[in-house]
Amino acid sequence: MKPPMFGRLSWQLQSRWTEPPKQVTTYIASKKTLHRFGHTGTAKLAHSFQMGHDLGLSDVFVWYFRNCPSAIGTWFGEDRLTRNAGKRPDAVLAETATTRPTKVIEFGGSYNAKRVEEFHKSCEQNKLEYELW
Repeated sequence: MKPPMFGRLSWQLQSRWTEPPKQVTTYIASKKTLHRFGHTGTAKLAHSFQMGHDLGLSDVFVWYFRNCPSAIGTWFGEDRLTRNAGKRPDAVLAETATTRPTKVIEFGGSYNAKRVEEFHKSCEQNKLEYELW
């Protein structure tokens, strides 16, 4: 296949942020709740600016829950993935958190063309199917 048009994809990602921000109430699970569901991290956000990204990725998870419920058992977020060199994807669909993914999922936020291209090339080099939301 021809490589995607990175500039066009970047424009699509960036142009969807046209609505003025609105205040929303969010809840963060306690450390005890996280551990109950198999998460090993903390219940704190590393940086407050990540909230929008995390909410966007949550929307992707909800989409999968509603439209592909069989995939939910194969969803692993980046905190559960093995640390390798380079950026970890936001999530993968895989048999386990340590097996080769069947699909890589990335919330593109407002990626510029270079970042879209780097993500694409990383997946292409590793022969990984991906979705950029």
